[in-house]
Parts: sequence; C-alpha cells; structure tokens
Amino acid sequence: MLSKALGALAVAFSIALPASATTFNFAGGGGNAPSYTFGPTDGLTVTATAGYAFGGDIYDYGQVYQGGYGLGVDLGIADGPYVDGTLANNALVFEFNQSVNLESLSLSLFNTEGSWFLWWYIPETNDEFDIYNGNGGWSLVSSENTDNPYGFGGGLTTNKFAITATDHNDDFKVYSLTVSGAIPEPATWLMMIMGFGLVGIASRRRTGLVRA
Repeated sequence: MLSKALGALAVAFSIALPASATTFNFAGGGGNAPSYTFGPTDGLTVTATAGYAFGGDIYDYGQVYQGGYGLGVDLGIADGPYVDGTLANNALVFEFNQSVNLESLSLSLFNTEGSWFLWWYIPETNDEFDIYNGNGGWSLVSSENTDNPYGFGGGLTTNKFAITATDHNDDFKVYSLTVSGAIPEPATWLMMIMGFGLVGIASRRRTGLVRA
C-alpha cells in the first residue's frame, strides 16, 4: 500500500512541477515545406505552418520557408521568404503538443533591410509585428511590437499562437522561441494532495501493524 501511494505521489509531482525553459532554434536549410515540426525537446514539440492575417483572423495558406536565418512564409508569386506584408500580412503559426508558457522569441533580419512591394523597394528601419493567441479561436494579444528579442512577460499560456507582419513594409524571420511548462491545472494539484493523503494513511496503518 505504501509503495503504491508513494508511486502515485511521484506521478503527481512529475505532472505538477513546471518544466524548465526550453528553446527551439529554427535555423536550417530545408527550404519551402507545408510545415516544420521541431522536437521533442523536454517532452515538447512545436509545429510551424504558414498563413496570413486578415480581419482579426488567421487563415492557413502558403508554405513555411526554413533558412539559415530561421523561418519565414512564402505565399507564392512575388512574395519573398520572410514574414512580411508584401501581398498580405504573413503569419507564422506555432502549435505545441501541450499548453506552454510563452517566454520569448528572437527575430532575425529585423530592422536590417527593406522590402519589395510589387515593383517598388521600400527602405525599412522600423519593423513591427503582431501576436495572436490561437487557443480556442484567434484573438489579437499585442500589435505593432518593435522589441527584439520579444518577451511575453509570462502572461500568455497557450498551445497555439501566431506572429504576423503588421504592415506591408515589415519583413523578418523567426530565429528561435523559448517556452516553459504551463502552470498545473487544479485537477493536477488535487491529484498531488490526494497522493499526500494516501501516504499519510498508509504510514499510520503500517505503524499500527508494527505496534500490534
């Protein structure tokens, strides 16, 4: 009985304790693909897909481009392999195998070069991006962000989010993303408390048997 109770407690602890920070590095040489999956790392996997933002929603479209500077989006004709706003506000969508706390992301080619809008070259020294939460439907979390690296401030727990270009003259790539384990749900804490209770009951019964 005691060994079973200790086993249950160990399981509860393993679920309840948040994991340490995990960083996914997206640089590589895969080129265009419908999606890329990274991991498992510390039990986490993340899949990147392409799309665009319109009217407060994210639509699946195009391909993910992987290069030495990280991930971009290729929507097709006249669209470069960046997260940009040339034809539409490109979106990179990241979906995890479980809920995580978003910690930070790093961008490359950010504020370093301009972009093409049809046949016009537009110099750019102030790239911006928007963040959407995709947990239960898309909702805009923050817009016109200019920080790189960008910190989420520990305030976004989700299994799906997107980063999009804010305007037509923004262009960059996503180089890395850091997340940590999500805060345990109430049911998990209840499991851990029950484990403590089982250990206490088993210990008292064992003590009683020894005295008898």
